[in-house]
Amino acid sequence: MKYALLSLRWTHKNDDFITFWRHDAKGYCWFKAWMGRYSIVRSAQHSSDRTKRVSFEVLEPFWQEVSYEGKIRYVIPNTAEVREVMGIKSEDFQREYPS
Repeated sequence: MKYALLSLRWTHKNDDFITFWRHDAKGYCWFKAWMGRYSIVRSAQHSSDRTKRVSFEVLEPFWQEVSYEGKIRYVIPNTAEVREVMGIKSEDFQREYPS
């Protein structure tokens, strides 16, 4: 099973989409095609209070198609329903973006 790493450091309550780690921890993204796919061991190494491990099976029903810069992309919306399924509470979000 593969996991995505959800960034609570770079996702805020009012953002349109959930932010995830990219492949090999090389930055952050919204798009499915750019997301890292981590093993259980690798994802456990990176999990923290700011980084949440989520299986791709859990994400599957929530993908939404959006047009971004003229291309079709797939994103996970930042909705109350999605946050509930992923176990994210309002107080889990940072109030400001890191500097």
